[in-house]
Amino acid sequence: MALEHLCATICEENILISENVVHLIKDTSQQMDIWDEIKEEIKDFI
Repeated sequence: MALEHLCATICEENILISENVVHLIKDTSQQMDIWDEIKEEIKDFI
């Protein structure tokens, strides 16, 4: 029983970690898009 509980807990933790990684990747890609826009704006001034 303890082993089953441990496995279930590990699986839940892995799912949470995976979801967090997905959010991080999405946030990072959005920031990269914004950074690309900023670089385009800056090029006009240089």
